Amino acid sequence: MKSDHLRADHTAPAHHLSAAIERIGGKWKGLILYMLMTRGPLRFNDLRRCFPKITHRVLTLQLRDLEHTGLVNREVQMSTQMRVIYGLTPYGKALHPVIIALEAWGAQGADSLSQGHREPQSDRRAISRKELILTE
Repeated sequence: MKSDHLRADHTAPAHHLSAAIERIGGKWKGLILYMLMTRGPLRFNDLRRCFPKITHRVLTLQLRDLEHTGLVNREVQMSTQMRVIYGLTPYGKALHPVIIALEAWGAQGADSLSQGHREPQSDRRAISRKELILTE
């Protein structure tokens, strides 16, 4: 039934999932959040060393986006030289169980692939949106 998939405020749960994935999606955001969760606040160059393949520009853009969405804070410390430290906000820290669960799920999937539990390519087929709705 279609009404089972709507909340009281008439928004589909998939809308909220889509918004969450948009905030942490992409190649680097989840990894940046993971490093900040496991290692604590880090300077820009420390983060860059964690990801040798990331460019300066891409890391800058990803950190700005995470800061804009309220997941990461940027703290400027003035001493003999300016230091910029990136850390998680309380909103970002709330993602800890999600990121850890994704990491565990990824490890489990990697184990399955290495053991040959991968579905043969010829057995896969696309499922149309209409078929998906009909099976719910």
